[in-house]
Formats: sequence, structure tokens, C-alpha cells
Amino acid sequence: MKTTTALRRLRNKTLLKFGPKTHILIACFQKSGSTYLASLLKNLTSFRGAGLTQCYGNNEQDLFRFKLEKHSTHNSVSSHHVKGTENNIALMREYMIKPIVHTRNIFDVVISLKGHMEKEGHQTPTGYVHQQYFNMSEEDKIMYLIRIHLSWYFNFLVSWHEASEKMGTLWTSYEELFDSPIRTVSRILDYYSLSFSPKEIEDAMAKIRPEDVRFNVGTQGRGQSLLDIHKQAIYDLAKVWKIEKSLLKKIGIEL
Repeated sequence: MKTTTALRRLRNKTLLKFGPKTHILIACFQKSGSTYLASLLKNLTSFRGAGLTQCYGNNEQDLFRFKLEKHSTHNSVSSHHVKGTENNIALMREYMIKPIVHTRNIFDVVISLKGHMEKEGHQTPTGYVHQQYFNMSEEDKIMYLIRIHLSWYFNFLVSWHEASEKMGTLWTSYEELFDSPIRTVSRILDYYSLSFSPKEIEDAMAKIRPEDVRFNVGTQGRGQSLLDIHKQAIYDLAKVWKIEKSLLKKIGIEL
């Protein structure tokens, strides 16, 4: 407790001396192009990349006070699969963080999530993936991801929907980012009171290296390849949540 109080006092002194910092936090769906967006914003602003969670792997990427303190004295860009829980919201308010809420078409997510398991391993914050998964048929793997892992995405969606009633948020999406990258990044810059020209945004995009991202940039509509039984399973899951249609539309579901 004494250590936390001392850290807060040190941060307050730093803010008084150097002024408040800008902390860009992308709270995002997994497989939503968030790595690309974070790399673009870092290239553009020259802000430091910051990991604000305690650990990765199969763990929830909740905000961690120690990391928040560590990065509180400089401008930063962070990207985390973090929900809008009460504790996360409280920490964001304390550290003056305004989040971007970044989503993607949920049908496309399923295909990308399956590819993630094959290429990058089974560790994911959406839930523990047991070894039996890799012995399943291709159809069963997709159904497993829908029934077991998509619940995390709906949790994320509703948590940030309700959090948006308590704090400022800016909603963006994979589709918006790759359909209109300059307009989307300009919206983000306005949200954080930053000013860069369209040419500067284009230059920052050109600097992104293939090793900085982990997906095929701008690939949309992959979810259309899902079988009807898989699409119906997603619709059935969505119906359970009783979410308003406008919110579901943000992730490509129209009931």
C-alpha cells in the first residue's frame, strides 16, 4: 500500500513538471488487425509501445497497475484484448486513458482464429485450448471455436457497450480501418487531440514491415466460407445474449 502511494505521488509530481501524457489504448477483438493499427500509430506518432497487462498466453489481458505506473510518464501506444470491466475502467480513469474499442466481423474472426491456432499456437485469451482440439476434424474445430471461444467476444462487446455509458470511448473496426485507413486514423487522432496530415498517415503506413503484423492486410469476407451449420451456430449464440440489433450489427450479425 505504501509503495502504491509513493508511486502515485511520483507520477503526480512528474505530471506537474512535464504535463499529462497521451496514452493510446486499443481494446480489441483478437484477430481484428489491432497489431497493424498499433504499429501504424507508433510509426505515425513516435510514441513508445507499451504492454499494460501482467501476462499474456491463456490469461485475460486485464490492466496491471505496475505496468501502468511504469509507462505513465511517457506517451504510449498499447493494444490489448481487454474487456470493459469495472476494475479496468477504474484504472483507465486513474491513469487518464481513453480507449479505442476495436471489433471485427465475427464470422471472419472464426476463420482467422482457426488460422491462429494452426500457425501461432493454441495460447489465446479467449479461453484455454486443450490438446484434444488438434485431433478434431476441421468442421469440429470450427464448431468448437464458435461454441467455446466466441463467448469471449460477446463478453467483450457487451462490456464495452455498457462501459461506454460511463466513460468516453471511440469505436472502430477492422472493416473501417482497411476500407478507409486515412479517415479511420484521422478519427483516432481527433479523439486524442493529435494532428497529423493525410500524407503523414500514408508515410506511416508505408513504414510498416511484414514482420510487424500477423495477418493478410485487409482480407474481408472470409467468414462466408463457413458452412451453414456454423453460421447458424453463431446466430444461435447471438440470440442467447438478447443484444440490441444495432450492437450486433457492429460485428456483422443481422438477425
